[in-house]
Amino acid sequence: MSSSEQRRAKWRQLFAEQQASGHSVTVWCSRHGIAPPTFYYWRKQVSDPVPSPISTQWLALAPPAVPDPLRLGAGGHRSGDRLRSPHLLHDVLSVLGAR
Repeated sequence: MSSSEQRRAKWRQLFAEQQASGHSVTVWCSRHGIAPPTFYYWRKQVSDPVPSPISTQWLALAPPAVPDPLRLGAGGHRSGDRLRSPHLLHDVLSVLGAR
């Protein structure tokens, strides 16, 4: 094991000890004679590399098929699907036009 790998292994052990102690980094470092900035520097150096970005895939979405409501008289609604019959639609429009 190279000296660089040994140093990293030592710091990994120190990080595990700090985590297991339950103390904050500041308290743990002061008890072990380590400057907190040094601790944070090595934690960043030793941390696993950032994983490669996830590829983005775009998914085409269509709006849901919702019929437009047809307003009738005193705020009542009827679904446009129920008015697909041309005869029924004609009758409804005739009644509305007569008002």
